[in-house]
Amino acid sequence: MNSIPSIALSGLQVASRRMAASAQNIANLGTEGYRRMEVVSSPLPGGGVQATTRQAAEPGENLLADVVSQMQGEYMFKANLQSIRTYDRLLGVLVDIRA
Repeated sequence: MNSIPSIALSGLQVASRRMAASAQNIANLGTEGYRRMEVVSSPLPGGGVQATTRQAAEPGENLLADVVSQMQGEYMFKANLQSIRTYDRLLGVLVDIRA
């Protein structure tokens, strides 16, 4: 099993990739021939996630999906950062107990 910080870090990386892809899609809304980027995440054995970015199978714009993806990325960042903060506080308490 991976450590809590490495699991949270993998979540931060997926959130970053999701936000980058949706920002690119929004920036290219009016670009003819542009195919939106999609991020697909999958669990890793032992914990954490990985993500791959690919072009959408069908051409077309989906501003709503991209705005929602930006919001999801923000929430993913906050949740994973909170996990790291909680782990750090717990480690501090354990060190205090042992000292």
